[in-house]
Amino acid sequence: ATLETLGYVCEEISHQELKQNEANAILTAIMNLAQHPAESRLAVPKALYNALGFATSQEVDIRQATYECLVDIASMYYEVIEPYMQTLFELTSKAVKEVEETVALQVMGFWSSICAEELEIQESIDLQSGQPEAPHSRLIEKALAFLVPMLLETLLKQEGDQHQDDNTWSLLMAGGTCLGLVARATGDIIVPLVMPFVEANITSSEWRCREAATYAFASILEGPNIEKLFAQGFEDVKSSSFDLTLYLTKIIVSLIATSGSTLNKVVRCAKVLKTAQIIQHLLLAVMNKMSRIFD
Repeated sequence: ATLETLGYVCEEISHQELKQNEANAILTAIMNLAQHPAESRLAVPKALYNALGFATSQEVDIRQATYECLVDIASMYYEVIEPYMQTLFELTSKAVKEVEETVALQVMGFWSSICAEELEIQESIDLQSGQPEAPHSRLIEKALAFLVPMLLETLLKQEGDQHQDDNTWSLLMAGGTCLGLVARATGDIIVPLVMPFVEANITSSEWRCREAATYAFASILEGPNIEKLFAQGFEDVKSSSFDLTLYLTKIIVSLIATSGSTLNKVVRCAKVLKTAQIIQHLLLAVMNKMSRIFD
């Protein structure tokens, strides 16, 4: 009953007139009640849905707090949020385009949480060969045509400094991570949505575009069938509007450079003995995998 009352309050009041502490109090109350086992699982997302007006508040902190709540709702109440997904997508699409990166980062967290839930459900299906406890609504697959362009756009939002601190969690990193989760959740069907972006940007004179293309391609390597991913550029030229063959060398060179930088950081942080031997074994495994792909 408390959640229903909060929902009605949110529905009636003007969100633009609320002060930050008042909005935060309402959102905090909803999330506290959401964790109470006596509350109806239908009442929680409905109450938050009525509070989504906070997502359009002029106060950045209120918008950020709203999306933080959405991240929690996505993981705790996945099975009952489908009726609200259209509104949620419209709001998150708008938020990603905002100047305030803190809000956009929470949006990435929301979609990543949904991906994580669906991956867990799919894993349960694969292991049990039956019906999982939570229904698989395939929300990511249903939103794919709209979600992927939004995520690809975030990859173009690098800072002006090409050598920025890699330890800082940026919108670029969050978008790439989310894209990788989407690829794992949806598999092959993401490939034709990402590869035109790769083609359009891999040969650009702008370093941001080239890095975005490389990052996009690298992000979907896990999920789709790797043979089909490469075949899109080699064997499907007649039915495809693009040909990956022309850009594959540049993509691989960029991937090697990126992996080299990442490996360097791992080695510096690992503090393990016999690092050289470990790397040799890893490289051998990578080469064997690449050999099987091109056979």
